[in-house]
Amino acid sequence: MTTADVITSKYYTIFNPSAKLTLLAEWTSPDSTTTLEWSSDDLELIYGDTAATTLAGNYLVINPIGSKGAATFVGGLVYSLTFRAINSLGRYDYGVISIKAASLPEHGKFTISPKNGTAMTSDFTLTASNWTSDSEVLPLSFTFAYTSATTGGRTSLRKASRVANFTTTLPVGDSANGYKLDVSARIKDQIGAYSDVYKSVEVNSPQMDQSNSIVTSVLASVDTATMSSDDVVNVASSLASAASLLNHVVLSSTTTSSSPSDDSATNSEGSSSGGSGDDGEAAAAEAEARAAEAEARA
Repeated sequence: MTTADVITSKYYTIFNPSAKLTLLAEWTSPDSTTTLEWSSDDLELIYGDTAATTLAGNYLVINPIGSKGAATFVGGLVYSLTFRAINSLGRYDYGVISIKAASLPEHGKFTISPKNGTAMTSDFTLTASNWTSDSEVLPLSFTFAYTSATTGGRTSLRKASRVANFTTTLPVGDSANGYKLDVSARIKDQIGAYSDVYKSVEVNSPQMDQSNSIVTSVLASVDTATMSSDDVVNVASSLASAASLLNHVVLSSTTTSSSPSDDSATNSEGSSSGGSGDDGEAAAAEAEARAAEAEARA
């Protein structure tokens, strides 16, 4: 039995080496002083390091990462573990299990086309091609996401699918870094082992007078109360993008109104941008709230 997802084949059980692994040995003995022990010639089992439990029980929990930060398993390798029950006379019985650490998906590439565009309006095609893994854990699934330049949070663009490409709009990039936006593809096998790959794309802000209408259109098209489960990730992504765009507009407006100018111009522009800033902040707050509501339903 394992806490990680596994697939059993004729010769071994294949498991996700990135997840905690739990093994259970079943045994019986009339001798109440019977002792138990786990051992392996292929794996260094140390309680408090690679093992989360002692080696003297019917359960053995193996950590994917040891206490010094090193990975316990190597993908693609087969490990044999032995469980032994020994009675007070020294007689024993034992069982051996062979487990294979799944290889992470590999040998593929991730592309984004075009390499630049405009937030919420340009279509970007994300493609993860030529990825493969152990035959036992196929087929692979693909998810795509972007990383917020302000929060560092990861926002999914699409729920997991066996389709390896996806066309979508993207939120505005980091204005302090040439409007670069970090986009990622996660390639996952059937037992949860995955590889992440990243690309940067330039996503510019639309004209300021277009931004509010773009966001208003997004908000008007979304009804979080009636959307289906299949729509949740896409809707949450659209709302998060809308909130990001509005926050960018509000920040840009504030920066512009605070720039050096004569007093009369500053007062006039400050009054005008202050009103639109308040509207933008309110709309951004609404978009963020509705995005959170959508994500809560995911």
